[in-house]
Parts: sequence; structure tokens; C-alpha cells
Amino acid sequence: MLKILILEDEEYRIKWFKQATIGYSVEFVKTAADAVKSLSEKTFDYCYLDNDLDEKSYDNYRKRIICDKTTGYAVCLFLKANPELNKDCQFVVHTLNDLAQKLMMEALVGRNACQISFLDLISKENL
Repeated sequence: MLKILILEDEEYRIKWFKQATIGYSVEFVKTAADAVKSLSEKTFDYCYLDNDLDEKSYDNYRKRIICDKTTGYAVCLFLKANPELNKDCQFVVHTLNDLAQKLMMEALVGRNACQISFLDLISKENL
């Protein structure tokens, strides 16, 4: 059975992910710290990463994205610093924040990673 980690704090998105992942082993986390903990302790086949968490919206403010340790970008930096963790995982960056998405993908270079906005994701029939 596929194991999936989903970093997401918006309830309506969590509800969508729960419906879309019925039949899979799924772990939901709402904070960057919890995502880092799970990625450190477990192995996943897929990991979906949002950036703007805890009701914060960065609206493409580069300095705030880079400095804030509570974002999905911080999780990507952790993964960059720990390349041995979840090295076979498919990472999917699904934030609507364009700059954060770019920075997250840059941090995930060398990993199996792709980007898709949540709006595009929900228009697909499958994850």
C-alpha cells in the first residue's frame, strides 16, 4: 500500500485530500515541524507540500518565505540538508504561492519532485 504524507493546514483542502486518497495509507500534518518529524522517522512514497501554513500568506515576499521556519519551504531546506531521508519519495509541491513554489522546487533539485497548484490538482481525476 502506498504511504503518503500531506502537509496542509486548510481544512477544505484536507477534506479533498481525504476523499482523493481513500484506500491509501495517509498521514496528515499541519505544521512544518510535524512534517520534518515524520520525514525523519518514516519512509513515504509520496509527499504533498504546501508552503503558507498557520494562516499566514506570504504573497510572494521572498525574505519572509526564506526566513520563516514554519513554511513548506523550510521542509524543503531540511530535505536538501538531509538527502538520505526519503530519497525515493515523489515530492509534490502544491502551494498557490508562485515564488514559494519556485524556491521549494529549487531546494528539491536532485530529488524526484514536481509542482502543481492545488487548483490544478483538484481538477485532475487522480493524485
